Amino acid sequence: MWWQWLAFVLAIVVLSHCCVVFLHRFARHMPNMQSYYPLIGNGHLFMGKSSVKLFSVLIEPFKQFGGWFKIWLGPKLVLCTSHPEIMNAVLSHPACLEKPFFYDFVKLEHGIFAGHCNDYRVCASNMQIHEMNSIFSDHPWKTQRKALNPAFNTRILNSFIPVFAQCSKMMVQNMESTVQDGPKSVSIFPFISKCTLEMVCGTTIGCDVLEQPGKDKFIENVDRCFELVAKRMLNIHHYIELLYRFTKDCMEESERRSSCYRFFES
Repeated sequence: MWWQWLAFVLAIVVLSHCCVVFLHRFARHMPNMQSYYPLIGNGHLFMGKSSVKLFSVLIEPFKQFGGWFKIWLGPKLVLCTSHPEIMNAVLSHPACLEKPFFYDFVKLEHGIFAGHCNDYRVCASNMQIHEMNSIFSDHPWKTQRKALNPAFNTRILNSFIPVFAQCSKMMVQNMESTVQDGPKSVSIFPFISKCTLEMVCGTTIGCDVLEQPGKDKFIENVDRCFELVAKRMLNIHHYIELLYRFTKDCMEESERRSSCYRFFES
């Protein structure tokens, strides 16, 4: 009896794999990151590794392939390239505005950072073209883009230079105080991360936000939240929201996210 169940499971696996390959047949001629296995794809290469090893694994195919190549995160196909001309063509094409699926893990679906260009799923056969255009033209993502565009003109950007200079000066001073006892190896990421966040807050919601008590904890929580999101992107067994909710990472992310919200509410 057991072999019948085994045959049934194998049949489901083979059928699922064939469906995934068929749906993404347009990319069949692109080189694939190795090693690759059906359904899990390249997901096994990223599981159980430290951040340093993950980075090494990720940059390897970019060194190997000059143009397009594929990475399979489970049944999810991700097309990658580091070729500047291809990147320019993709990033400037009007049909490439939609964000990939892992932006959903950030859980900021109503903002411009992670909000989708087309959240509405409409059926063309049941809706007129002018109705579709009306829906998409009123989407918050496009409204926010239009509202932000004037903020990046030269005059306004020049007014941000004092904020950039002040934050950069503080970053250098913090670096100097860290190595004042003598030469030693230090990670510059925490300094750059803090400086970047201070620049963003200083040019958007005011410099005084990061002057209130608890700013260091807030910066730590933001960094950790993005670290957990990045970790989830490369762990295919965390893609299913129902399973992810029972993990320690999800509980930590929820606590730190709530702490960030309380910081702005205080």
